[in-house]
Amino acid sequence: MAEIDFDIIYKSSYRKSFLFVKSYIHDDMASEDIAMESLYKYWKILRENRKEVSEKYLVSILKNSAISYLRRQSAHRNAMDAISESYRKDLELRLNSITSCDPEILFSDEIRKIYRKTMESLPAKTAMIFEMRKNDRLPVKQIARITGISEKTVEYHITKAIKALRSGLSEYLPAFIVFCIIMKIKSEL
Repeated sequence: MAEIDFDIIYKSSYRKSFLFVKSYIHDDMASEDIAMESLYKYWKILRENRKEVSEKYLVSILKNSAISYLRRQSAHRNAMDAISESYRKDLELRLNSITSCDPEILFSDEIRKIYRKTMESLPAKTAMIFEMRKNDRLPVKQIARITGISEKTVEYHITKAIKALRSGLSEYLPAFIVFCIIMKIKSEL
């Protein structure tokens, strides 16, 4: 048999090969690739054997290539599904975690500890004046009258307590602000 020209095989068999593969794969680009690779394999076999090889052999190459492709796609899809499922579970866990996160509970105990520790570290008079102002909500004038000191001195003690709290709560300051707002809202209810 004379040298077989690839163009002849391509022109006579490409369209049929492409449509055959596409009927199973349903993907134009993959079908084109498989048809071309299969035609090339078929052409090489024809050249090497130097004898007549039937078109059934081409169909067999196309079929096996399509099966291999579909198996790879199936394995790929299974892997992607497993990754997707794992990601979905992780996302669900993170979503549940953040929705169940109660900032008041999360920070309030720690902030209360820091608050108590800071109040205990202050001079007794400063802590008492701050408590009267913030917890008892007494005006500066009334605190001055009760303690027998000037209003400026009351303001000094309150400022001193606030600075100490600000220092102790520096890493929790944004949370502390939220905590104070929550506590204020609760006390107004």
